[in-house]
Amino acid sequence: MKVLVFEQWHGGHYDNYLECLLPRLAGLADEVVVAVTPRFMAAAQSPAKQAGIAALDNVTFTASVPEVSPRLPPADRYRAARNVAHVIGTVRPDYTLLPSADAQSWAIAGSQFLGLDMLKGAGPVEATFHTGYGPSLVTAKQRFKELVYGRIYGHLRLARMNFVNFNYYEHLKRKRREGKTEVRLVGDPVPSLEPIGREAACRLLGIDPDGRYLGLLGSLDRRKAIPELLAAFRDAKLAATDRLLLGGRLAPEFASLIRDRYADLLASGRLVVMDRFLSVAELGHGFEALDLVTPVYYDFPGLASLALKAVAAGRPIVVNDLGWSRSLVLRFEVGQRVNIADSGAFARALESGLEEAAAYRNSEAVSRLLQFHSVENFTDNMLEGVTLHRGGKLAPKRCDWSWVLEALPPERRHLR
Repeated sequence: MKVLVFEQWHGGHYDNYLECLLPRLAGLADEVVVAVTPRFMAAAQSPAKQAGIAALDNVTFTASVPEVSPRLPPADRYRAARNVAHVIGTVRPDYTLLPSADAQSWAIAGSQFLGLDMLKGAGPVEATFHTGYGPSLVTAKQRFKELVYGRIYGHLRLARMNFVNFNYYEHLKRKRREGKTEVRLVGDPVPSLEPIGREAACRLLGIDPDGRYLGLLGSLDRRKAIPELLAAFRDAKLAATDRLLLGGRLAPEFASLIRDRYADLLASGRLVVMDRFLSVAELGHGFEALDLVTPVYYDFPGLASLALKAVAAGRPIVVNDLGWSRSLVLRFEVGQRVNIADSGAFARALESGLEEAAAYRNSEAVSRLLQFHSVENFTDNMLEGVTLHRGGKLAPKRCDWSWVLEALPPERRHLR
């Protein structure tokens, strides 16, 4: 059996998904073709360059996928779907996995609606999605986007549609009629790491372990509410030894903002900035150095992997009161939610969050949530279809979403 894995993007969870899937997939299929872009192949941390994956003799990477703009104007969304169709025609797989199908979804759905299926010849196609507002609707723009998402997901004809956002998965299950494409919830894989402790984590990052830290590690791009976080930190009534740590590559405008308006905090050492890419070890263990984690996004209703990493490190979080992050806090009580546009409320959340951080402990429900998002459970769920198509037997279920919810009080199981 030949399996095609198509990935238009690189970095972040795109690489992480392939790192988790390919070793197991190589044991299920006779041949695995991974279609990626030249930029993917050129990246220093590309999965294709990892020794364990490079040694898999039945896994072949082909850098045959043309680049498209990540801003995704309509023309490039269509090109991304055409890229899938072209690779399918070249590879002629028996089964196709699209681990990140958001960009291609509207053109594929349109072609299927018109009877001109762009996925013809792909065998069963299983796709994973991250976008969608569902119940997280506030503005007219969001309502319009959700109307579009609903139409797209309603017209797609696939073997399986996987969603990583439990909010959106539950929303679709409430709306969707039986008999259409199977809709499933899968985890976003979070590696299970042996804790190294706060002081060792501080040494790993090269920061002073004295005092308390709040902040964020990871890609500090335009989606993150860094200006609002900086303003709230300045306004918060905190001790002189309480610091804000920003670790990861900063968007240029954020770096300029810090130089122009927060030079005093840098000079005093109360603002610590590591404007660089973090190593795998730093990102894996770095959250242990923080007392409070602030994965605050702007208009983003989806799953925030940085929030999951913080929770896995046993740290409480402060999030924007929107979407998946809001529901995560409401259901699992892992921190606080705040309107990031209200600087005063944001500052108070930082104050109380730091004060309560020392007493914070993950609950049984959070332990189950992390098991659901484990690499093993993610891989089992994502490769279930391939296993069945090959005629294999499924391993006993590690855990599913209903098992996670059972650990919550009934009144919190469906808060959103």
